Amino acid sequence: MQTWEERLSSTLADVHRLAPPAFVEAVAALAFEATQEHGDAWFEANPRWPGVAAEATRLYYGYIVDNETQDVARLMGQPHAPGTPFRAMVSEKGRTAYDRVADMFAHVDFARCRRMAMDGCGQLPVTALHVMDRTDVPELVLLDVSPRAIESVEALRDRFGWHRL
Repeated sequence: MQTWEERLSSTLADVHRLAPPAFVEAVAALAFEATQEHGDAWFEANPRWPGVAAEATRLYYGYIVDNETQDVARLMGQPHAPGTPFRAMVSEKGRTAYDRVADMFAHVDFARCRRMAMDGCGQLPVTALHVMDRTDVPELVLLDVSPRAIESVEALRDRFGWHRL
């Protein structure tokens, strides 16, 4: 069986051959097998991949935007019961993103937080929605440079009554 390093090399070599979602999902799956420090050390020891980093970043961003666009469209079209937690409504990919930040509650005490600001919230602000689901923070200020993201968050807020956003 190949190591994660061998599988990463193979995946990076295929960056231009694989469809963007397949590439991103392959790299994301490998991210669970190594720590950030191991990944950084691997890239430092393997400098032949400098051009791939920019392409991988572009593909990842497009992948996230596509997934968020699909999730927002699906959420806007589905019936809902008032007060339903976001995690119960979102797709599997959205739930993965939502769960990815769950450990923040072990590191941040939100008990006295009155306002949280999030820069770069995206169309589907899963981190802020996680905070909304699990805390009583009265105001979650979401910032983004993308008009599409801002419009999406406003539409979700209005549709689901998420007035703390």
